[in-house]
This record gives sequence, C-alpha cells and structure tokens, in this order.
Amino acid sequence: MKNDIPIVIADEKIPFLDSLAGFPIQLMTYPSHHITRSLLIDIGAEALLIRTRTQCTRQLLEGTKIKFIATATSGLDHIDQHYCSNAGIEVVNAPGCNSSAVYQYITACLFEFENLKKINLSGLVLGVIGRGQVGEKIVNLGNVLGMEVLINDPPLFEKGILKSQHSLDDIITNADIVSLHVPYTNAGLHPTHHLINSQNIGRFKPTACLINTSRGGVVDELALYRFASIHKDFSYILDVWENEPKIELHLLEGALFATPHIAGYSLDGKRNASQQIFNRLAEFYHWDEHPVLPSISVPPNARLKVEHLIEAVRASYNILKDDEALRKNPSSFEHLRSSYKFRHEFHHFEINIQNEKDKRTALGLGFREWTH
Repeated sequence: MKNDIPIVIADEKIPFLDSLAGFPIQLMTYPSHHITRSLLIDIGAEALLIRTRTQCTRQLLEGTKIKFIATATSGLDHIDQHYCSNAGIEVVNAPGCNSSAVYQYITACLFEFENLKKINLSGLVLGVIGRGQVGEKIVNLGNVLGMEVLINDPPLFEKGILKSQHSLDDIITNADIVSLHVPYTNAGLHPTHHLINSQNIGRFKPTACLINTSRGGVVDELALYRFASIHKDFSYILDVWENEPKIELHLLEGALFATPHIAGYSLDGKRNASQQIFNRLAEFYHWDEHPVLPSISVPPNARLKVEHLIEAVRASYNILKDDEALRKNPSSFEHLRSSYKFRHEFHHFEINIQNEKDKRTALGLGFREWTH
C-alpha cells in the first residue's frame, strides 16, 4: 500500500461505495462486526464510513489514526461525540436522509391500522413527538389525512423554532395514535431514554396506538408489554427495539406490526445518506470534485391503477410482508435488515384512481398523477 494515500474503511453494506472509485483514497470494505480497534490500528486507517452497527467509542478508537467518521444515518447515538471531540476526530452524519422513507412507513402503518380496526383516520388525534425532519413530514401526513395533530418538541420550543406545543402528558392522554421521532439521549435537559415509561404509559387511551421508528431505548419495553397485556385493544407498532438484534419475543408476538429496523430503508434514503457522507468525505480531503451517485431506476410497477388508496400504498410498500418475515424467523433480525431490498418511495409511482377524494389524498401523500 502507498503510505501517502489515506486509508478509508467502510461498512460493506453502505450503498454506492463504488462511486468512490477513482478518488485518492485506499477504500477497504468490511462487514460491520469486523471493524475492530485492532483492524483500524493494523491497517492504519484514517477515516471511517459506518452505519449504526459500529459503536464508535474509546474502546474502538483509542490508539488509532482515525481523524474522520461519517455515519450513513441520521442518528449519532452510536458515536461517543465527547471522546471524538477531545481526540480531534471529525464526526458527521446524514440528517434527514431517510425522512421520506420513514414517512412512507408511517403512512403504511396508518392505512393498515385504519383497515384492521375498521375506523376512519379522519378526525382521529395524531400525536407527533419530535418535530425534526421526519416529524415535520408526519405532521403534514396527519394534515393530509384530516387528522387533528398535536406536537411535542421541547428543544425546538425553547429555541423559538416551534411556536407552540402540547405537553407529553397531554399528547399521551388525548391522542389516538402517537408516533415517536426523537433522537436517543440519556443526558441533557431533555433525555429521551424511556420517554415512554411505567409512569406515563398508563395515561394512554386503551384503544390508542403507539408507533416507534426512532430508537428502541425511547420506550420502556417492559412497561409497554405490561400495559398492552392488560389493555387488549391497545396497539403498538415497533421498527426499533431496545436490545436489537436480540428482540423480546413476547413483545414481538403482541405487536400490531413488527419490523427489523427498516423504516428508513428506501432507495432514495440510502442514496441520500451515501451522497451526504461522500460529500463530507470529499470536503475533509479537499477534493476538487464530489462523487456522483447513479440515479434511481423506475420501479417495474410504476403505474398503479387501483380502486382503493390502500392498494397503492401497499404497492409502494407492503408492511405486512416485512412483519410476516420477522415473525417467521425473529432470530434473523440482522440478516433481514442487512439483506433488505430497498423500496421506492411514493414519488416514483403514478396513480390512477377514480375516486376524486382518494386522488387528492394520493397526490397529497406524494404519488404522481397517471398522465397519458
């Protein structure tokens, strides 16, 4: 190896790594579980491109030459930012990269909830905890579906970015559906560790539904299981779990829908994440050009002629299939996640539906109108 060319180690599951070919780095790819301190030291790596499966702590980084870490995710809870700052390691992420994918996932959840419970979403109360880039889209989703939307985000409220908010207790007490979109933190003014816990979960309506696509530790799973065991009409949908990939089977069995941390797994989301961290890598090394990623191909069923809007939602993303796959083999959580076939988001599909109200809703969701 040429010592004057920096060595970059990347998680092999990061999409579009071949777009870095031709740039002045030695790119070496590994499975996430192979990225260890001894590997970093032996190879003399200077930069890391990772996903959430790589815990960037003192234990991994001390004694290495790492000066740059880029995570192809919006979250940073798998990185010890305090240690990295003190060690002079630049840390970057990809904020908002998969917000539209999570939006699509939540949309699928709401339509399936409506279908199973034989209710109408319009008029129900949707509580959105965390109004970041994902939460903002879920607020808009609730508005498109004719729901009353209650919002809670103390940090944004204190900064004046959010002009008004409902308290967490107000939302838990009054919402028919609560969707969590907060980062995972266990310190600071507003820690989110076990934000939903044994002290407040009893305030949920017995017919309510809790959706967690943020981080597993935001919900006290034992409290959730106990509450759901008593209130049989209460529903919960989990894409994230406290001890993943080793998930609690009793919690899986009781879930309305359960998936292996794939809510953000769209082609657009993965492309966005890779583009963002590749751009930051280019800036770190002062490259004259940035990597250019290929565009996303058109899905084979891009034109959808349907009678009911739920059919179009399922054609773009069928959460029932992901739920079935996890229930069949929960021990394959990590495999299901790592081998996931990334999906196309709503805007890749054209819809033909006769009902004018459904058409307006479909266009509001992000589908395109079928034109001849």
